[in-house]
Amino acid sequence: RHADLLLLAVKPQSMSALLAEVREVVAERKPLVVSIAAGITLGQLAAERAAMGAVPSAAPAMRPQRIRVGGNVQAANLTRKVTPVYPPTAKLDRVEGTVIMAAVIGKDGTIVILEQVNKLVDSRLAEAAMEAVKQWIYKPTLLNGEPIEVITQIDVNFTLSR
Repeated sequence: RHADLLLLAVKPQSMSALLAEVREVVAERKPLVVSIAAGITLGQLAAERAAMGAVPSAAPAMRPQRIRVGGNVQAANLTRKVTPVYPPTAKLDRVEGTVIMAAVIGKDGTIVILEQVNKLVDSRLAEAAMEAVKQWIYKPTLLNGEPIEVITQIDVNFTLSR
């Protein structure tokens, strides 16, 4: 049973602060649980702590920095879509594929972070997809009436007619 747990909620830019806290806790030989998850609620965290035998503490209500939304759901909020240009050399080479990207959509609906997930797809397709998707704009997502960043997956298919 863990009687004394440290629960940390950190933003990515404060990773050095997290590491400093972890070092301090480890030096004092206290049990440590670090849970990193997008969109997890305080109720879920309290339940996790209770299941581990920790005494729940009064914590201030925390609002998630980002929420995860499925690609098909988020696509409905797309207000500006730039269609990727099929690279001419890829067409000549009869290259097809799907570029899968992980994106963070900002509070204003613009793409703030875009990363390619599947690295084995042809690089010409990946570059074309990334260039187009960076220009996409979404209707801002609201959580309790406030804009919030969204993590989602975006798939761009490149197929040639037969």
